Amino acid sequence: MQWLRAQGVIVTIVTGRLYSSTRAIAHRLGIEGPVGCMNGAELVDTRDDRPVHTRTLPRSVLAAIRAAFRRQGLAPFVFAADGMHYDAGGAPWIRPMRTWAGRFVEHECVYNAPFWSGAHPVFTVGAQGRATAVAMARATLAEQHPHLDLLTFASGRGDFWWLEARDAGDDKGTALRAIAAHHNIPMRETLALGDWHNDAPLLAAAGRAYCMGHAPAAIRALCEGVLDADQDTGGGIAELAHRVYGAPHP
Repeated sequence: MQWLRAQGVIVTIVTGRLYSSTRAIAHRLGIEGPVGCMNGAELVDTRDDRPVHTRTLPRSVLAAIRAAFRRQGLAPFVFAADGMHYDAGGAPWIRPMRTWAGRFVEHECVYNAPFWSGAHPVFTVGAQGRATAVAMARATLAEQHPHLDLLTFASGRGDFWWLEARDAGDDKGTALRAIAAHHNIPMRETLALGDWHNDAPLLAAAGRAYCMGHAPAAIRALCEGVLDADQDTGGGIAELAHRVYGAPHP
């Protein structure tokens, strides 16, 4: 990071995580200016932790998501401004999600929590469930609210899948465009590094795109290069800096 900054390269973060878990990383890396969180639904300026853009789900949409998820018996996860909320049905899935938020709150029943009334800002609602149940919930929401961005993928645990519902008005690509505009950087000069399905809009929007070694085939297809670094080894930024900018070998 220090080498890149010395060369005048601006580094930022565009993530699916809440700002509550992104803040410490951004400050540790010395990132100044806006970072993208919640897949672009929130942009926050790291200099004063002030949100500069937010897009939350309206009450009518939250009600539809709640009904569709509950009807299919899915375990819900609510990503609100103050943290990630779950109940006993989602507890077995929390461990691999520990980096997704800075605060986790377990409820007796998330379906009975106050979020669905629109009283609290909700960026995203996710759920885990059997593949068939996830597919049915997705189909229902796609028909009722075509403006929703519905992301699904296998959880890696047998027949269980993840379903995520958020407003399609923002994504990681729109976040990158906003951050580039803030720094007066043409999009053709931007470079993105991703590793998962929610990175697709980011990689498609960037002037150049690379992905980590563990990225799925659909993400690899969007990139000009695949790094040797993966989720086990880490070191993706260092390898990318070496490949693209000629930084000393990591």
